[in-house]
Formats: sequence, C-alpha cells, structure tokens
Amino acid sequence: MAIDPERLVRGLHLHAVRDGDGWRVGDRTVHPEAPAGEQCTCGDHRYRQSECKHLIRVVRLGALDAETIGALRALLPVPARRPTPGREP
Repeated sequence: MAIDPERLVRGLHLHAVRDGDGWRVGDRTVHPEAPAGEQCTCGDHRYRQSECKHLIRVVRLGALDAETIGALRALLPVPARRPTPGREP
C-alpha cells in the first residue's frame, strides 16, 4: 500500500508511547496487531479503512522499511550540486 505523503508528514510530528499491548499516539490508541479496521481508534482508520497518521507513526516510522524511507526522501528537496573546486562546470 502506498503511503499518503500528507499523512506521513502529520505522523512525523506525533509522539508515540508504549501502552500495554498497544501505543498511545496523542489521544488515540493504536494496536498494530489487531484485525484490519480495528488497529486505531480514530475515525480516519475505522470508517475510511485507510492507513491513518497514527498507524503510520507507530508502524511505518517505527520500522523504517524501504517504502517508508523512499516516501520520506520524496518529501525532501533535492539539494543543489556545488561545483568541485578546480573543475570547470
């Protein structure tokens, strides 16, 4: 599943704390191992059946898999190349 860039940015700013067998992310509870649709208590996840910012914070940013790293890189500006000293551009 592709990561929604807007939710990824929002997830970056959330604080997650381990809470028993789940996580507290703001005022939401996240249980990554729960059945689909029951992993987070937010409406975005429960009613829209989408990967919410809370799940992204706990699961995606917790694991930093290749897809997540690629999505993060896509959000960053490409730095300008500086010329090498002593070489003509």
